[in-house]
Amino acid sequence: MKFRFGLIIGLAIGYVLGARAGYERYQQIQSTWRSLRRSEPAQRFGSEVRHLADRTGSRLEEKATRGVDQLSDQLRSNSGDDASSEMDRMR
Repeated sequence: MKFRFGLIIGLAIGYVLGARAGYERYQQIQSTWRSLRRSEPAQRFGSEVRHLADRTGSRLEEKATRGVDQLSDQLRSNSGDDASSEMDRMR
């Protein structure tokens, strides 16, 4: 994690210094950035991040669905005033 953060900071600093050095330096930095993005480690990292995001999204969806189902069951089991008091208690 520290390496990734350092890499991002380094790229940002390089970008700013490149912009100050002029358009040619900027083009050089852009070219390096493009080749870095196309590299195998960068592609693997992007794939891992997408996979992790998909898994996390699925887990969150499952938990939310489970929570809504539990709440619906509780509200159905309570009648009239009991349901509103349950809602007040949950807030």
